Amino acid sequence: MLNHQSQQYELGFMQMYSAEGRLSLFLFSVVFFCLSYILSINPIRIIDYIDQSLTPALLGVLAILLMALLQK
Repeated sequence: MLNHQSQQYELGFMQMYSAEGRLSLFLFSVVFFCLSYILSINPIRIIDYIDQSLTPALLGVLAILLMALLQK
């Protein structure tokens, strides 16, 4: 086990895929930082994506909760 692993790698990737070793940590780090770089190039795009996808999902969940409340 490596001593200096990232928290995302230990808590997410290792538990889901039970992968240990330097190669899997290296590949995870490359993918993680590439995605971070791509998302940080244009931060306005992130806000637009969140607005277009999470807002309708949140409204849908609230509607389901309201219907469940009114049926009782």
